[in-house]
Order: sequence, then structure tokens, then C-alpha cells
Amino acid sequence: MNIKKNRSLLDYNTFGVESVAAHYLKITEEDEIQEALRYVEKNRVGFLVLGGGSNILFTSPKLNKAILHIQTKGIEITEDKPETMTIDCAAGENWDDLVAFSVEHGLGGIENMSMIPGTVGAAPIQNIGAYGQELKDTFESARVFFLDDKKIKEIGYEDCRFGYRDSIFKNGLKGKALILGVRLKLKKHPKLNFNYKGVR
Repeated sequence: MNIKKNRSLLDYNTFGVESVAAHYLKITEEDEIQEALRYVEKNRVGFLVLGGGSNILFTSPKLNKAILHIQTKGIEITEDKPETMTIDCAAGENWDDLVAFSVEHGLGGIENMSMIPGTVGAAPIQNIGAYGQELKDTFESARVFFLDDKKIKEIGYEDCRFGYRDSIFKNGLKGKALILGVRLKLKKHPKLNFNYKGVR
């Protein structure tokens, strides 16, 4: 885990707003989450989880908090069936890179959501969607780290309570859990949706 103090966040938010974090923790491995939380407790500071920085606006030039920047990587095919393929993806992966991976492998289900900014870990929070597709359409489960008991659990589709740009991560589990990874089931022989001008 990489730790820096008084780190500029200018390059980590799409609004390009200058703000300096008292503590910046770059997390590239899942097991560093525990280490990061111990650091936060030891230094008695609050923390803010940062992904791609596309849905956050820093309003203060100085943040007396620890920024937990999730940059875990990894896309893995975990199940290959005649009609579908299941993919596990780390939370820190760029969403559009995952879309590109699916297209390269001839898989359908998320192709219309290309160019949505942000990370894979942020996608379930507001159930991202575009041009007739939503994350929930291919979502199988998420690996989640719970802050209260510091345990990793798997949350399935039903428990996520997906709605329009909404989920349990935006409500009941807000501030209580961190998404470590997402599992999607994509189609091998997709019926492409060209009903929107933006994808023709």
C-alpha cells in the first residue's frame, strides 16, 4: 500500500478541482483494505473512498481525511457455458476497459454502456445504465467488505435492491461497506440493441 501525506487530488477527480488530502492511501490489493483501516484508526481520521473520481466534487481546498483510492485490478473469466460467460472483475478496474474486454471476447450485455466514466466498483452503487442497458441486467453478485465486522461477504442480485440509478449500496449500506469486486454474466450470442441513435 502506498501512503502519502498532503497529496494533491487534482489529477484524481474529473472536475479538475484542486484539493489536498491529509492522508492518501493507494490500494492495489484487496488485503490492503484491512491495513488501510488500521491506519485510519491509528491516526484517528475519517476516510473517503475514491474510485475514478467522476462522481465527486471536492468543495474544500484541504481535506483532513484519509483518501482510500481503490485501484485494484483484474478481469477473470470464471465460468464458460455454451450461451453465457461469467466474468469476475476487481473494483478498481476502469468500467470502459471492462466493456472493451467484453466486446473483444464477443460478449453482450454491457456494450451500450461504453464510455461511462468511473470504476467497476462504483457501477452497482447507482446501477449505471445507457441506451437500454443497465448494470442489473447482467449482474450476478458483488464481493463486499463490511466495515462493522471487517468480513468479506457475497451479495447477490436480490439483496442489492436495484432501481433506477439506485441500489442498497446507495442507501442501506452507504458508509457501511466497500465493494471489492463484481461478477457479471454476459451473453455469447447477444441480440444487439440499435434502437438508440447514439449506438447506430
